Amino acid sequence: MQLPTLTPGRFPHFLRNRANAVEGNVEEVVGNLRRANTVLLEARGAIRGSGSSLRFIQERVDEVSDVQWLPNNDAVPCSPLL
Repeated sequence: MQLPTLTPGRFPHFLRNRANAVEGNVEEVVGNLRRANTVLLEARGAIRGSGSSLRFIQERVDEVSDVQWLPNNDAVPCSPLL
């Protein structure tokens, strides 16, 4: 197989086609990386948000636990009410 002769100042057709194909592939990869970065940023935000929610829930559980053990002299057995 004989390769085409390269003429100075002219970009051979087969090289132009290949360069366009590579450029398209690079643009696709860059687009995929941008989308992946967006997904990762959203996930990081969700994880941070869930951490805040978990801290809030833990604080409420701690409050209930603290109150639960307080003596209550006004407590009435509930079995007669049933």
